Amino acid sequence: MQWAHTQSASASALALSGLAGTGVAKIVDPTVEETYWRENHVFRPYATGASFDDYAPAYNYGVSSYLNYEGHHFDDVESDLARDCNSALSNSKLEWNRAKPASRDAWDRVSDTTERAVLGDSDRDGKKANEQQRLGMAPSCHSEQE
Repeated sequence: MQWAHTQSASASALALSGLAGTGVAKIVDPTVEETYWRENHVFRPYATGASFDDYAPAYNYGVSSYLNYEGHHFDDVESDLARDCNSALSNSKLEWNRAKPASRDAWDRVSDTTERAVLGDSDRDGKKANEQQRLGMAPSCHSEQE
């Protein structure tokens, strides 16, 4: 999957390709993701002194990695992401140590978006399961006989 920069009259847009047929990819709107990160990039603590364009490949890598490692937690696959980041970040000035926080942010955002759209805790971080239990939508992990 790649986000390809395409120029329009108003601004560049990021377009997803490659995983368009998967269930999670249908939930992820590339225009929404690009707009969100373009508008919120400057508020991220790791972004000081760098432009959105510097970090766009890292945000893309976080989204595409989440889609590729659906069902896993970022920390569980971080060593794989670090190993494979060179090709994903080839259009970036950033090394993995600077790109990692942005990739994690994008991963977490897609995970949270997915969890709001479907029943379940897609990356097993406990956030969705706890919210579903609070709302009475999912069974508790504890049996009634305890």
